[in-house]
Amino acid sequence: WGDVGGCHHGNDVGLCCFGDAQGKQGRRVGISDWETCPEAGDKHLRLRDCGYKTCRVEVKHDGEWGSVCDRGFTAKTAKTVCKSLGFPKGRAVRFGHPGYVGKGRIWLDHA
Repeated sequence: WGDVGGCHHGNDVGLCCFGDAQGKQGRRVGISDWETCPEAGDKHLRLRDCGYKTCRVEVKHDGEWGSVCDRGFTAKTAKTVCKSLGFPKGRAVRFGHPGYVGKGRIWLDHA
């Protein structure tokens, strides 16, 4: 946790969770919703700053939310994150777009 040597917010991982299922947040999300990814979350993991085709992944550690670096974040990791939030599918998106970068802590690298 917190040892992200060289990772910066331009490397924040993004993903989009989707599928024809009921997410934990109570929203029905269909395949056609890939264009507008929904924000979602629980007490330790959330998707925030959602925009066109992506949301930023954040985790909570020691009571503080922080971003996840995209190094080592795979399609399999994306699916696992989405399934833990109640979605059957997900897609990882790597980006450094200024509109999606986080602020504050970067908690995880090589997730």
